[in-house]
Amino acid sequence: MLCGGSQAGQCRLGYEGYGQLLKRVGEVPHQSCVLLTSREKPREMIPLEAEKTGV
Repeated sequence: MLCGGSQAGQCRLGYEGYGQLLKRVGEVPHQSCVLLTSREKPREMIPLEAEKTGV
């Protein structure tokens, strides 16, 4: 789903919707849990990382 190398953290062409989904999961309060395993952090998630957000 994510590119490697110099474009690390960006979604591959055709997978941009997943980046938006992950961003929304981090922004909107909910009781769900999503487990993402990756060697790279999705760029959409980096600004959302904080102790209070759970990201």
